[in-house]
Amino acid sequence: MHLKTEPKRACKILEEISSPSSALKQRMAASMESVGWKVKSLNAPGQHVFRRILQTRFAKALGCASKHCGCGVESAELAAVQRLATSKVAQCLDPPESATSLAGKVSQDCQVVMDRLKHNKEDPGAREHFSHELLQLQAAHIAQYKYHSVSASLVAYEQPEAEDAVTTMEAKCGNVGVATEFWETVSPDVEVLMHDSTKDQFCVLVVLKPKPGKHADFGHLVNKVCPVFQVRVAPGVAISPGNYVSQAFPVGVDAWRPFVRRSEHPCTMECRIDDCIHVPFASNLRVTIDPQSCNRGASLTFYSDAHRSRPIKSLSRDLGHTSGRRSVKTDDFWVLTAGGPELWFSFRLGVDPCSRADWGYSFEVEASFPEVFTDGI
Repeated sequence: MHLKTEPKRACKILEEISSPSSALKQRMAASMESVGWKVKSLNAPGQHVFRRILQTRFAKALGCASKHCGCGVESAELAAVQRLATSKVAQCLDPPESATSLAGKVSQDCQVVMDRLKHNKEDPGAREHFSHELLQLQAAHIAQYKYHSVSASLVAYEQPEAEDAVTTMEAKCGNVGVATEFWETVSPDVEVLMHDSTKDQFCVLVVLKPKPGKHADFGHLVNKVCPVFQVRVAPGVAISPGNYVSQAFPVGVDAWRPFVRRSEHPCTMECRIDDCIHVPFASNLRVTIDPQSCNRGASLTFYSDAHRSRPIKSLSRDLGHTSGRRSVKTDDFWVLTAGGPELWFSFRLGVDPCSRADWGYSFEVEASFPEVFTDGI
């Protein structure tokens, strides 16, 4: 403000801001209140900072002066404080000409103390008494500084209007809580995926995604709530529907059920599979293949891309035997891990038409998930 305003005008404006009953403050408060904002306080932060710096330096200078009282040496600390109190910074932030200027008062006090220091060289009693007065003045400035700091904190943090607003909001909103806020971030397009699982279980995945621009809120709130869906599977025959009703809970380490992909057993000669495994939001996929798979020359190949141009691993029973592998799931030969939520695979029969029918394939897919679900759950 002082760069675009004359010093006298800046002084008047700062006085208006500092004065409790200023017309400027009243006009501004009325204007703000007319648009719904009640002004708690109005101040000039730069002025407050400068005054606190000036006051602490003056207190330190008084302490130094009390130690050298009567030595006949001019106090360099007091002279430095006086220069600061009459500097261009003081003219801008706390003009000494103002009746409420702290800089003007400190400058005058510095001059009074320096003058008295010059006249207390000979009388030991007077020197001791004056030293005590300087320490008292120092303590008063320190106490005033602390008081102003506490006062500023009260103005900043005690907001009765905010407390009243919270009470009113709670009364009007009723039971609005975290769950309601969470569903405000969820996209209405809910995806449903179905797959076979272990122990002849049939699983349903309900996929929730955030609305555009709500990813951060979704990721934060999803850990605060536990969304549960009731899932009803309609059978093809007239069976009691109660047998086909379950609940879908958020997927975690314990709640996750593996994907199972399998062919017919034994496999027909027309069997030719190109398929994809998709586990939404998974960070890693771990595939465990049944060692009975590909027992008559068939092959099972996994790829990292949809075009099936980048193979990850190709497996068959014959490869297992020629490499000395055991026909057990714990053998690493029948296990692979891929990063990301998707994995493509192909199954091909052997080329010998006279061989016995191949058993086919079967494998389980276990997924690992991130700790933070910003893209969905």
